[in-house]
Amino acid sequence: MDQLLLDRLLGDPSLFTPTGGHHAIEIFLPRSSTATKPDPQVRETVLAEKQLAGWCREEPKRDGDGSLFRLLVCSPRVLDRDIWPLPVTSSTLASMLASQEIPALFPRAICRHIPLATSFESLDGSNDKFGILLRTNLSHTWQYSLALVQDPASSTTTGIIFGLRSNEMEEVLQIVRHMAIYVASCPAVLPCLLMDRGLDELVKDAEERRKGLTQIRIETGSQGFHQASLMKTNDQWELDRDDLDLDVLMQKLTSLSDACSGISAVCRMQFNFIDVVSSFFHRDARLEKSPDSSSSRYARQQLRFFGQFLHGVESKVTYTKSSVQDQVQTIYTLISQRDSRNHMALAKTTRRLAELSRKDSTDMRVISAVTLVFLPATFMSTFFSASFFNFQPRPEVDPSEHVSRWIWLYCVVTTVLTLVVLASWWYFSRRQHVKANVAFRRESELKRQATMEVGKFNGGIGDGAAIKMPDESSGGIPGQQLRGRMEDFRPYLGGSIAEGMFARKVTLPPDLSGGPSRVETWNISPTATGLR
Repeated sequence: MDQLLLDRLLGDPSLFTPTGGHHAIEIFLPRSSTATKPDPQVRETVLAEKQLAGWCREEPKRDGDGSLFRLLVCSPRVLDRDIWPLPVTSSTLASMLASQEIPALFPRAICRHIPLATSFESLDGSNDKFGILLRTNLSHTWQYSLALVQDPASSTTTGIIFGLRSNEMEEVLQIVRHMAIYVASCPAVLPCLLMDRGLDELVKDAEERRKGLTQIRIETGSQGFHQASLMKTNDQWELDRDDLDLDVLMQKLTSLSDACSGISAVCRMQFNFIDVVSSFFHRDARLEKSPDSSSSRYARQQLRFFGQFLHGVESKVTYTKSSVQDQVQTIYTLISQRDSRNHMALAKTTRRLAELSRKDSTDMRVISAVTLVFLPATFMSTFFSASFFNFQPRPEVDPSEHVSRWIWLYCVVTTVLTLVVLASWWYFSRRQHVKANVAFRRESELKRQATMEVGKFNGGIGDGAAIKMPDESSGGIPGQQLRGRMEDFRPYLGGSIAEGMFARKVTLPPDLSGGPSRVETWNISPTATGLR
């Protein structure tokens, strides 16, 4: 099955882009009988793509008895986010895997974005080869795949690295040259060096996330020990809250939470790296003979340091994720407070408009009252001045008469008419007010009765309860049960359908497959009851 999947992967041309510039380093450490450490012999070459298969198959040259460490760092990756396409051909990759007896899982992990940390053994019983496979799940920097194979029979260790960027590749080569004696005497040092650089970038990423969270906390005013927040006045906080773009803050918090989850996943994978490298370290027969060598002590110290280092990163990420949730609640609170402030401002504006409307209404009533007072007098003066009445003074009869003697009639009729108009206005206004109050009370009472009828109809139905239909003896639908929710009936029972109209009775279809087929209502609106 593994070979079938490998053949399918090797047949995908999009996964391979052969290039040159592959660096090979061979470090030979002669075995010495004296206490002094011998100097390692380092040989470095640059290989073309067609030379890679031969380099993996060839028998390494030795100048005497000792251990040999061989490292192949393939040319930098093409894409920034992905290790693939690999800088070799499919046939070259197959030859490299076969010569070093590397499992088919290694290229699958590279090309399928699968983080991997596992050990393996040779399936051929003629040798005792063993090794480890590492594939990181880092996002951008130090995303690599390492296959490390050791042959105890020849004291040879071979490592193959895919996926480094150009600057990372140069840094690895420089570190290997500088620590050649450590790498040659204890091959587990190589994955420790790669893990060290990857963890350093991981810590930087975690620190950047923490700084981003701190900035959000400062913007929301929840950074309690920040001096800038303590120096702000209430008016400044009010302006800052109104200027906050809460949508952008929520997007940042979501991105921050996702990044923290990614860092946690990397930490868990790095713990697996530590376990696998430790197993490789303890299986190295050469280290059993010299367990207290400087290279073995260095490797053990690095692995212990990485474990504690990852615990520290996890604690920081856990705090960041917890604080992100607190900030999400803070954002919801700020949204609620902003809505409350807007509602309060709207309520104040509405009250002010109501007061102005009330003043206008009072003014209009005063104007209407004054108009009603003067209207009868104006009408009577016009009426008495008509041509078919003669109420003019008679100076020819009485020279001292300047006002008609019928002025009393005008005053009496005007006064009586004014009183009648004002009384009629008061009576009809009062009657309309009483009718409106009666209609309101009647509507409230009918709502209460409708709610009670609903309770009687469904036998005290609650949300999610069974509805018992009336049986045939009561003239209703045969006894059946219908599972439903109260919300399905509220638009029909106990709720207002239109102004003054309420549901009185619901008739369900016999198959109970849908909602109410008929709703009987009674109309209590002021128009229908004659209250308008």
